[in-house]
Amino acid sequence: MNIINIGGWYVGNTALLDWLDGFKGVHYHKGDFDVLREPDGIMDIIAEDNIINKQIYIDNLKRKCLVNLFRSAKHKVGKYTKNLFLKVKPTSYNSDLTFHLKLYIRLRNFQIMLKTFEKSDEIKFWKHWLETLIDVNKKEIDTVFFQNPIYYDEMFDAHKTIWPILFEPYKIIFVHRSPLDQFSDIVESGSHLISDTKRFHGDTENLDPADRFLYISRKIYQARIRMVKEYDPSNLLIVSFEDFILNHDFVSKQILHFLNIKEDTINNQKRFDIKKSAQNIEKWKHNKEMNDLLIDKPYIMKELESYREILQALPHSTKFKEDAFNE
Repeated sequence: MNIINIGGWYVGNTALLDWLDGFKGVHYHKGDFDVLREPDGIMDIIAEDNIINKQIYIDNLKRKCLVNLFRSAKHKVGKYTKNLFLKVKPTSYNSDLTFHLKLYIRLRNFQIMLKTFEKSDEIKFWKHWLETLIDVNKKEIDTVFFQNPIYYDEMFDAHKTIWPILFEPYKIIFVHRSPLDQFSDIVESGSHLISDTKRFHGDTENLDPADRFLYISRKIYQARIRMVKEYDPSNLLIVSFEDFILNHDFVSKQILHFLNIKEDTINNQKRFDIKKSAQNIEKWKHNKEMNDLLIDKPYIMKELESYREILQALPHSTKFKEDAFNE
């Protein structure tokens, strides 16, 4: 089963994934799996009908593979030579030299076979590639998590008929968080000043940082509310970051139930630190720069909180399932 974990923008979904990664039978491709959704990425290649443009996209992605191969090799052999002698898991799939090597070979083979392919063949080709990233039999993997492998249609809709086939069978998890804490982390990271990723930021270069945050977050919330109508609660789960941390025992049972993961299959929690995650709750109170950006803009948080209330009131939200675990 593939699990698509679609974050918003600093919503805390990594904490959820780090926790789940500690269970037997679970694999998490660490880092945003943007090789599918990025410009000239795999879904762009599939979606493009013009053969010349398709070849250009393939060549561009092959070049990216070579660059990433070089960076991964430099990381492993250069400054971090000790990694050659230690069993170290990569912090991201993008740090995995083997991943980029296999993708390059896959792209080369795809280019050779392209003239004989129909669109459905292309999707099958890349669906098989996703399946081969994990040796399911060897590692006894039942559940594979992908973090942010797609854009919401409201941001970029050229992939909307492709990703559901690539990931089938799949379930979706949405994580939402206090927009104040969310914006606090965005400001702290400096991301509030960036507006050059068209598929994510849209035409926000002329907006001030607070209104840019509202513009993007509004699209994300509206996309989630729309998508909920397309899935029943057995296939889509909505999780509050604060509830996951502060009411962990209660919420975690619901998440495991949704994913059909047994509680007693936990292996380790080396990457999940609940006390550290709890420090990210109400951190906005200590962020002067963020609070200054929101002066005279009360409409921003008012609108985003209203969207959040809509999500929390849906039957897909974890808070509505208490009775199922008190029987």
